[in-house]
Amino acid sequence: ERYAAALDLYSAWKSQGVRNAAELAKALEGLSEPDQVAELRRQVEMRTVGLGWTEFETKWGFFADERKHKIKDLTLMLEKDILPHEMALRRLKSCQPQLCPRS
Repeated sequence: ERYAAALDLYSAWKSQGVRNAAELAKALEGLSEPDQVAELRRQVEMRTVGLGWTEFETKWGFFADERKHKIKDLTLMLEKDILPHEMALRRLKSCQPQLCPRS
């Protein structure tokens, strides 16, 4: 079951994964707060589950009062940690083919 989820998320990453902060902002534009959290979670899980980047795994909570905080934290995680890591791997082309982002 987890393997199937990883394959689905990997496939989603290839076609729908954002590549930079501008694409992330565009993906979140016009979404409600719950939908923003869902999209951010999906973008993170495309990498943590779909690509196996466990160093970026996070705990998921669903309390409404944490929503704005969670949006800010997840956005920063993607912009400052995950996307730069992804871009570095693209430039170096030094990871395993199945885990290496394609340009």
